[in-house]
Amino acid sequence: MKTINIIRLLINKTIAFFIMTFAVVSCDSFVDIDLPESQLTGVTVFEDEATADAAMANIYANIRDNGLLTGTQFGLSNNLGIYTDELRFYGDTSFSSFYFYNNTLLASNPLIATYWNSSYNQIYATNALYEGVESSPYISQEDSDRLLGEALFVRALLHFYLANLYGDIPYIPITDYRKTSVVNRMPIKDV
Repeated sequence: MKTINIIRLLINKTIAFFIMTFAVVSCDSFVDIDLPESQLTGVTVFEDEATADAAMANIYANIRDNGLLTGTQFGLSNNLGIYTDELRFYGDTSFSSFYFYNNTLLASNPLIATYWNSSYNQIYATNALYEGVESSPYISQEDSDRLLGEALFVRALLHFYLANLYGDIPYIPITDYRKTSVVNRMPIKDV
């Protein structure tokens, strides 16, 4: 009787193993999906001058909409104007600008982290555009030079503002995460 129970147990486990293996292998078709027609991969962006221009326009839109250089109430120019009493603050004490106005700004303020993170996201996008345009054989030399110049300018502008705001900062000229994850702050004069 004991032997029969052991054999049944082994058969049940073997069947369960094959069912699980089949289920895991058969899930590949559910996971592999095609890219939507409205989206481009990184490589295809630089196969056409129009899509490369659109990538640069997206960087400009991100700078306009968030981060250090945005013209909104969360932008650096507005908040530093409030901080230096050039502008008046009439908002609620729950707004992040209140801490600039009241001169009680702490490094732990979420807006400070947003400036840092959004700026380095924009620098990454600029570096990705630079690397993509530089290696693309499809973009004319004239357009390539223009896009490379714009990317270098935007990267320099963002590093300039970050260095003036934070002091020593990491200078990031590439997109390779293995190298950028270990970069240290550099003196302002080197940046």
